[in-house]
Amino acid sequence: MEAGLLALEDVPRGDPGELAATRAHGTACVAILREGWFGLERDRRHAWAWCRGRCTVALEAWPKDAQALRLEFDARSLVPRTVLVRKDGRELWRGAVGVERTPRYSVPVRLSGGRATIEFSTDAPGVAENGGAGARLLAFALYDARLAVPAP
Repeated sequence: MEAGLLALEDVPRGDPGELAATRAHGTACVAILREGWFGLERDRRHAWAWCRGRCTVALEAWPKDAQALRLEFDARSLVPRTVLVRKDGRELWRGAVGVERTPRYSVPVRLSGGRATIEFSTDAPGVAENGGAGARLLAFALYDARLAVPAP
């Protein structure tokens, strides 16, 4: 019996770059980490991804018609900074991110043909995560991201 419980502890979680996914109101959607991220990290309670400074997230929804959704997340940085989110060069959101995890941020995104790519950027360079020679330069992290689909 114990071996079965241990096997359940390490259940695969799908695409390793999957930041968030949901199904609501007849729509399924997913957010995938693309360029500029160090990858998704997890512990038993939280999932997060650190950005180098400029990074992208691809959004896809089914059905493939125009969709409106919200990407919600907590954020933090090693030093205070401003983070911007753009789609096609147009600013969707701007927020102050500090060293403590911030309350839930919410970025509205309009998908076209069921797809969109959003770009995150910041006004300050990344900071070394530690004093080691191979330390990553970390700009900010998104924590516990989720997608919200508004009711029709």
